[in-house]
Amino acid sequence: MIEAVSSYRVFLVIFTSLNSIYLVESDKKLQCPPASNFIDNYTQFFICKRSIGKDQPVIYAVQTENLETSMITSSPLIVVIGDMFDTTTPLNDPIVKAYLFRGSDNIVYVQHLLTFQKIYCPFSYTQIIAQTLNDFLLKIYSINSKVTPNNTHLIGLGMGAVIAGQAALDIPHVKFNRLTGLDPTLFFSSIPSDPYVYPLRPSLTDFTDVYHTNVGMIGRFDIMGDVDIYFNNDVQMPGCNKSNLCSHKKAAEYYAEAVYSLQGMWGIPCYAEVALHFHLNQNILCKFCSNINDMVLVGEYMSYNLRGAFKVLTNSEPPYTNGKFIKILYI
Repeated sequence: MIEAVSSYRVFLVIFTSLNSIYLVESDKKLQCPPASNFIDNYTQFFICKRSIGKDQPVIYAVQTENLETSMITSSPLIVVIGDMFDTTTPLNDPIVKAYLFRGSDNIVYVQHLLTFQKIYCPFSYTQIIAQTLNDFLLKIYSINSKVTPNNTHLIGLGMGAVIAGQAALDIPHVKFNRLTGLDPTLFFSSIPSDPYVYPLRPSLTDFTDVYHTNVGMIGRFDIMGDVDIYFNNDVQMPGCNKSNLCSHKKAAEYYAEAVYSLQGMWGIPCYAEVALHFHLNQNILCKFCSNINDMVLVGEYMSYNLRGAFKVLTNSEPPYTNGKFIKILYI
């Protein structure tokens, strides 16, 4: 069992290029309460299933010790990990709703309500939360042998993406099938074996895709997956009126639409660059290097053989994407 620490090192993150990230250790030590104070009480698992003949799906609020065989089917497992301080219920989560609408019947929603006055504290416990998640998943695999890491898809928004990456690093001897990071948070906790590595990277699972909607503010802006999707001008999303939180959460809404949309989400190959002095109004990280004829399907149904960075333009309200036909904006 991993023991939580009550203090951890602070790093200043300096981006000098797309793939060069330097961390300078601060002389400060941040003090946080022991993880044992909240992990068991504030990490909640919900199993979401369709309900035949009823308007509302069936939701089970469970912990590892009271997980029952009847709650799990043999279909692929979708694990949706909520963001920090997010009190969204499973029925209101856009990703959960999208998969239920599509007909998925094996959905786990992970909620971690870390209510600290000091905002940096939750980030120091991502490894503990990831282990709690893995314990829960290993119990699922033990009660239904047809559900395995090989058909498990982890999806995390913000801090949830960090937890998903940590869980993928820590699961013993196997890889998850897919990890989808939705605007992964700019903050992160250190990994004991390598404190300088962000726990989300290409080939971490069989396929890793990352979606950027609020780069440099709440979300990261560097290449992190086998495929990275950058939306609009990368920082402020249409319809958000300069709200960083709104732009951050758009990543989940865009991906959810890609799950159930008949038109699909289409991206244009682009080259991604990170300026040394990033300025919101002067730099667009992912610029077009192609034309509309080179558009490829991205999102939920993209090919696992796809690699690189892609630009997606959206509308300010649903439907966010217009299928394969879009008006090209030269940026």
